[in-house]
Amino acid sequence: TTMDDPPVVVGDIHSSMMGDGGLANVRWDGDDGGLMYRIGFANEYWLALASLMPALTVLNVYMGARVVKNPAWNRAWGRDDVHPPEQGGGTVIGWTTMDDPPVVVGDIHSSMMGDGGLANVRWDGDDGGLMYRIGFANEYWLALASLMPALTVLNVYMGARVVKNPAWNRAWGRDDVHPPEQGGGTVIGWTTMDDPP
Repeated sequence: TTMDDPPVVVGDIHSSMMGDGGLANVRWDGDDGGLMYRIGFANEYWLALASLMPALTVLNVYMGARVVKNPAWNRAWGRDDVHPPEQGGGTVIGWTTMDDPPVVVGDIHSSMMGDGGLANVRWDGDDGGLMYRIGFANEYWLALASLMPALTVLNVYMGARVVKNPAWNRAWGRDDVHPPEQGGGTVIGWTTMDDPP
């Protein structure tokens, strides 16, 4: 298509977006309205399918797993410096099992030797590793990112559960128009990148 070709509209979208392709309208949990986000417009993918992103546990952890902060974050866990960063991804470089005593796999911080259910993650752009809960105290601070595809005009569907894309590109900015850092929403409409029928 060219920029002059209007996109096909599916479901409910904001009238100001009628001429733009590659946008999804999302109703966030606890909010009655819908907000439009890029799912291909300007080659930007602001959302990801949440239903395919399991929490990282001692049962599904593996060396080299790509992880992000768990989008199903429990507010009771707090928001401290010890928690995973809101943006970006990392790689698992070690963990401890839930065995008694815990078995160490890979590289972990020596202070965590006796604690089970922890994963050591090296975040992109950082040389060190940091330990996060993957079962310790029944808390799951990370999620597998490799199973969470960006929402695009090719995989969007009505009712899709979405979160902010964990592979967020900082060049896209951090403004009020972007998806919220935490929580999920439901797709209620979108525009395609196709010519209308």
